[in-house]
Amino acid sequence: MLLNTLIAALGILLVTVEGPHEKHIEEVSQYVQFGLWWIVLGVASSIGLGCLKSSFKTMADISDVKWYLRNIQFLLH
Repeated sequence: MLLNTLIAALGILLVTVEGPHEKHIEEVSQYVQFGLWWIVLGVASSIGLGCLKSSFKTMADISDVKWYLRNIQFLLH
């Protein structure tokens, strides 16, 4: 518990104090954001939200095919 508190205090201190370490903090922050983004996408995908876009695309494709076939049948009669 004490170690976690010390690490958190050091992290807060590094983020709030200006100095030559700022560019490194910014780089680490970007890596953390990138990692969190992929974690969120993985969780969203695992609960079924990842396929939502592809589901709408599939429905649109089916709708286009139905419209196309209906028009062909109309032209054949």
